[in-house]
Amino acid sequence: MKISKIFMMWLTLVLLAMVITGCGKNKAASATETIVGAEKGSAGTSSDASSDTEVSTGAGGTSGANGELGANGESGANGVSDSDGSGVASKDAIPDDAEVNRVFGQLVTDYVEMIKAGPDSDAIVDGSSGVSEAIAWGASSEGIHAEEVLGSIGYGYLDVNSDTVPEIIIGTIDSQEGGKCYGSSILALYTCYEGRANCVVEGWARNRYALLDDMSIYNSGSNGAMYTIFGQYEVAKDRSELKCKDYYFSYETDEDASVVGYYHNTTGEWDKKASEKMDITDEEFGKLSADLEARMISVELTPFSTVEGDSVVEVSDGEGHSDTMNASSGISKVDVGWAADLISWHPKYDVFTADKSEYQTQIMLTTSYSVSEFKFLGLTFKDVDEDGRIIFDTEVLYSSEELRAERPLLVKMTFWGDTPSYGFSYIDESGTTKYFAISESGYDGSLELSSFEVE
Repeated sequence: MKISKIFMMWLTLVLLAMVITGCGKNKAASATETIVGAEKGSAGTSSDASSDTEVSTGAGGTSGANGELGANGESGANGVSDSDGSGVASKDAIPDDAEVNRVFGQLVTDYVEMIKAGPDSDAIVDGSSGVSEAIAWGASSEGIHAEEVLGSIGYGYLDVNSDTVPEIIIGTIDSQEGGKCYGSSILALYTCYEGRANCVVEGWARNRYALLDDMSIYNSGSNGAMYTIFGQYEVAKDRSELKCKDYYFSYETDEDASVVGYYHNTTGEWDKKASEKMDITDEEFGKLSADLEARMISVELTPFSTVEGDSVVEVSDGEGHSDTMNASSGISKVDVGWAADLISWHPKYDVFTADKSEYQTQIMLTTSYSVSEFKFLGLTFKDVDEDGRIIFDTEVLYSSEELRAERPLLVKMTFWGDTPSYGFSYIDESGTTKYFAISESGYDGSLELSSFEVE
């Protein structure tokens, strides 16, 4: 069914009105992971087999007992601040893996069903204005069907507020590299809050959101030259809302309605009376926005088209999708990529040199969840089992009590041949040690993980 021009005009007007009034932008105008420097307990330790461990450090950052920073760079006993920054969030308020799986898995399934149903669907997901817009435009374009929409929009997990619980990002896919999909435009962002998917960001064509390099969130919208808004936000530590850091907008001045004035506040209100009038030029106002846009980063996304049938996507154990947004990683909670592609996303990281050769390269091991007893391993071929799987002897080259989402590991190493020479292990939430070998694809040069057993 094609969408009429009248309907499209109506939809555009409604969305523009929502931008100006702030509806859907930050949940009643109430207002992600900020890495502030070297933190206690983050440095890895190596075994005697290698003393060449390097640690990348930075300034500032006072951590709590578990090394997580609070709202103002300081923390209480567990290092996680509550919503008002006055104390420590209750452990009971932090959802476990099973709850996150249930909440976000169902959300992904609901989005897939909504897209497949098309513009006439009654199953509208909360916070889905941007996806609804894509469905409407797709249905009104010749030859565009649900399959194309499913392939152009995806989801990804990222702990944007450093509370150890991932958020889920819904975004448009605008590039592919190494078999992975990326996008910078966020259509929606949800937290797992009080047993449900809590939408704290809702974007669309004229109300744009993106992630910045410090894990804060950029928003911009416009209704012509007179009315422009942009701002910077962060997800509250208790995952309840989006909190405003800076909010800028243009509006006609009180003195002359034909003259544009520029205003600023930290409450996210489109209200001159609640704002400070800025004494700046048009160019200076534009530069404020341009400087923020220059810091936007892309997020790795899994296309909705990869979700099979009505199955609920697992977050923590990788059934259908791994924690780290890389389906090729199987059940690994740790992902691997070329350091050159990932380093701009992670300004703070640890460094380990596994070997030195003229063919040395650099990879980065990242995770959306912290994993315990992480070890980087040297692998030696031992045998092949009856199912054709390689059995390795392992040597611990580097170890750390924890590999954290906000502190990945950059490894300098060499790929010596087709058989993997390096891998890693960690202990999952069930107490099981997981082993993965790292290899380079001979097809497209991307990095791959394969699980293996240790006898």
